Amino acid sequence: SPHAAVRRSARDDAAQCARLDENGMPTVRAIALAADAPDELAGSFRDMLAGDDATAAVRAIRAAVRLRLADRLHDQFAEILSAPAGTPDHARIAATAAAALGSIRTRASLNLAANAIDRPAPRVRANAVESLEMLSRSFDAARPNPADRFTEIKHTGEHRARANAVRALGTSAITDALTE
Repeated sequence: SPHAAVRRSARDDAAQCARLDENGMPTVRAIALAADAPDELAGSFRDMLAGDDATAAVRAIRAAVRLRLADRLHDQFAEILSAPAGTPDHARIAATAAAALGSIRTRASLNLAANAIDRPAPRVRANAVESLEMLSRSFDAARPNPADRFTEIKHTGEHRARANAVRALGTSAITDALTE
């Protein structure tokens, strides 16, 4: 906002504005704060990720993606995805973080998604395949080579990860055919 009083009010209410509705959707105030004070809102999301409430953490990640603030949480996603496999709640948060990587168009996210494919939780692996497929379209295929990873995943027993890998291989084959 061009008005200092509005910006100050938004900053002062950062914690309140980070609240999400019962479906995990950002509130109108959170949307306004994302425009006026994105660092403060991202800080509130970081606090939600650091807390003990898995549902709040998942909602924070999803809201950050919707508000285009996921790039500000990349370091937290890296921590989540590098932590030892733990409870089902941790796997749920890690799966959501792996899915969010697809919205962060950086080489660091591409590499993190490639590494997340090796996580033990099937949902994390499936979401990492989707993110890697999305990100591989944004960069040249030189590093990492996603087709090799998709071929590996295609032979696992995890249905969703396998389906995502087959779809990604099909999409890359179509893209290759169109560019030749």
